Amino acid sequence: ARVSMLVGVAVTIIVQSSSITTSTLVPLVGVGVITLEQMFPLTLGANIGTTCTALIAAVSEGKVSGMQIALCHLLFNITAILIWYPIPRLRNIPLGLAASLGYQVSKRRWIALAYTFTVFFLIPIILLALSNAGTAGWVTGIVLLIIIVASAFSWRCIRSKRPEWVPEWCPVFMRANSFEWHPTDFKPKKNLMTPVLLIAFVRKVLLLLVSSEGK
Repeated sequence: ARVSMLVGVAVTIIVQSSSITTSTLVPLVGVGVITLEQMFPLTLGANIGTTCTALIAAVSEGKVSGMQIALCHLLFNITAILIWYPIPRLRNIPLGLAASLGYQVSKRRWIALAYTFTVFFLIPIILLALSNAGTAGWVTGIVLLIIIVASAFSWRCIRSKRPEWVPEWCPVFMRANSFEWHPTDFKPKKNLMTPVLLIAFVRKVLLLLVSSEGK
């Protein structure tokens, strides 16, 4: 896992884009070339590697404020990894959520649109509105957070004490008693991974060369 994370860091530093790293590997997970567990540390490594761009820009500028922001970006990603990855139970939470969401999307395609709209539009708009509302916004946000936590605790009690009350249409992670994630049984086809990544890297290098010549 540590090697995979370092590979994600190195590849992202080379191509200067975590989007290229993840967008290349995500389809491979979809077709079964690599497993979700193997993809997870690669993604985390890509999140660290993408901070290299900001660090290079900050060093070239030579301003203290720029370096502070770049280090905040780096330390934020490293702290998140140290919280979620080393402990297996915490690591199983994002893996379980990803597996459950992927299963639900394969059955109901509209869930992908609803998830995208909620995460990238609705939640940021709500947070922005709360931040601009002053004290009233903070109070409202705290009340909403308490309601969400209380609802999650109540739901956990219901599914553990009265599982027959849980509808069958609920996602797997809402019906299970834990976020345990069991790896799939198939083995990744590592021989297919190298040519696909090589093509992606060559394409990126060619694009960088073309852009540099244009400048």
